[in-house]
Amino acid sequence: MADLTYEGAFDAYHTIHRYLRIFLGLPEVEKVEQDRLRIADFYLAFPESLKNFKGQRGDMKIRRLAINEIQISRYGLLPDEVTLFNRMESTQEAAFSTLAKAGYINGEQFSQGWIAPQIDAIPSSLKESCILSLQARPMLMAVQRSILTSYKLLGKGGLKDRSGLMDFRYDDR
Repeated sequence: MADLTYEGAFDAYHTIHRYLRIFLGLPEVEKVEQDRLRIADFYLAFPESLKNFKGQRGDMKIRRLAINEIQISRYGLLPDEVTLFNRMESTQEAAFSTLAKAGYINGEQFSQGWIAPQIDAIPSSLKESCILSLQARPMLMAVQRSILTSYKLLGKGGLKDRSGLMDFRYDDR
């Protein structure tokens, strides 16, 4: 017998909403690597996975508070984090493409592997919805800020290494 459940991590529109929340919650981030944003999105979709993130000492308290802020109820068992992250890739790519076509991110930067939000292009009603979501989880957004601004992406000790979600051994340093 098959179980039918909905998981927002595999819904392109839900993913777009998560990306917009990240953009609006961190207006100081002018552009970010696609892989860095994918990792941040994973932790927004599965905040309980933050318990396995190997953060810096100062981030540990924020991380614990963010995990406590979340009430998680999953209907079924989920695969391991790396499998989930890899399964999310096609949905994340679809969301990036949709955001670029809508003009919410810079299309030229997107083609070069970067995500550069165009905050002014986002309709005010959508901004309001995202801001309400941000206000409901302030500590989770503090973790997002740390993920997007405090860690290098590549190499040993980088975000790929600390998250364990992507291989880092062959990164250009």
